[in-house]
Amino acid sequence: MTIASNEESQKYNKQIGHPDKRGQKDKWLLSQTKNIREMKSSTQVERCLLTCTIDAIDSDWSWYYFGCDGCQKRVTKTGTMIKKVNGSEITTHIWWCETCDDTVIKVSPRFWLHLMVKDDTGDAKIMILDKVANGIVAESPLKLLNGSWDEFEDSSVIPDAITDLIGKSFTFGVYVEKDNVSYGAEMFKVGKIYKERINFLTGSITPAHSDTPMAITSGDEGSVYLTDSQELYDSVSTPSSKRKEDSISLPDISSTSKKPCLLTVKIEKAQEDAKKRG
Repeated sequence: MTIASNEESQKYNKQIGHPDKRGQKDKWLLSQTKNIREMKSSTQVERCLLTCTIDAIDSDWSWYYFGCDGCQKRVTKTGTMIKKVNGSEITTHIWWCETCDDTVIKVSPRFWLHLMVKDDTGDAKIMILDKVANGIVAESPLKLLNGSWDEFEDSSVIPDAITDLIGKSFTFGVYVEKDNVSYGAEMFKVGKIYKERINFLTGSITPAHSDTPMAITSGDEGSVYLTDSQELYDSVSTPSSKRKEDSISLPDISSTSKKPCLLTVKIEKAQEDAKKRG
């Protein structure tokens, strides 16, 4: 094991103490670093830093949801209105926002990723929402949907920009919640992502490939914090799965029951697709 040098330690301390664009310090870096086995065996509600590799995309769930531009919470499509203006048809999609308790038309698609991750100690399921995922997915949800405003698509079709994540390693800021500790919920929610592995926090150092050793990808360079991201998770805690669109009442993501016919996009498939594209 290589012990962190004074220079590396200073970089780490500077990262913790350096405020972001909102004038807030990155408190995630004060969280304890854990491996998957330690995270899954946690006995208290906490936040931790987890360095692991993305092994598969869980395509049993949608990779996106539609959120209200006003409150950022999930909305449900209720209809479509078509008007003729100067001889041209203008289509307006109508949505219901439970949080605003009102009909809204200003909405946008947002990431809702369910990933399988692994390290040397085991595997786990993580969920990443909205701006937290923006820094690691090359394209925006709006561009990936190519103008579609459908809530339900074929869940087995996952954009390349998302499957390209398979095989890559990141350090995730993970919420270990009461559902995980007390009820054995398998899904862990992510509140922050670092593009570079923060290995020196555990005593070993992996040289960074950029001038910034820890590139934060939580929204606009650290704009999503505990309250912001946690509220987003609360708003989509029981959204409709693409493959279960005809079911109104769905099990919560914290359910310990396993979903039947789980589809995953694994590393092997990603490699095959890459060869075909090459």
